[in-house]
Amino acid sequence: MQGPVTVKGMNYNSMMPPVAGVTDKDIADVVTYVNNSFGNSGAAVTEEEVKAIKAKYADRKTPWTAAEYEKEGK
Repeated sequence: MQGPVTVKGMNYNSMMPPVAGVTDKDIADVVTYVNNSFGNSGAAVTEEEVKAIKAKYADRKTPWTAAEYEKEGK
């Protein structure tokens, strides 16, 4: 992710570095944890769901922006 984003009233404008060596299972586990922590209540994310999303955007070459995340999540 890159560019401006506001989180709990705090503004950030930088670039999140990529994380190497993380498996699809690791990603699913982290997203599931976040979905069920910090007052959230969400469904578990599977390794297959992570693989499908990665395949959907396999051709993407640029970092995401907060606006793109918001649009994609709707």
